[in-house]
Amino acid sequence: MPDVDLKPYLQTVKTYLARPWQQFSTAVFLENYIADFVQRDGYMIWSKEQPNIEHPYFAEFGNTGPGANATARVYWAKGLISKKAASIFTAERFIDASTWLPATGIPYDHGFTST
Repeated sequence: MPDVDLKPYLQTVKTYLARPWQQFSTAVFLENYIADFVQRDGYMIWSKEQPNIEHPYFAEFGNTGPGANATARVYWAKGLISKKAASIFTAERFIDASTWLPATGIPYDHGFTST
């Protein structure tokens, strides 16, 4: 959901899930609520001069909400992935979260909330 300060601009500013800032950029969205203000195509090029669309890995799994329909995402995004493919991006598997994150006080999910 947007920050309260951004709410007045939701209809005038386009919002995307991610942009490929470098070759092989990665963004994976797991079990998020995606609101309707997110653009249907989901992702935006970095710039006209350097779009970086050859090798990004932009994927989604288990998202809900009116903006979660991935059927109209850009052609260069990975799109929906399986639970098995998504599992390597959970906090525990990706950054070994249980070994250090609890000490920070930052809340996180160990794995998937859905079955």
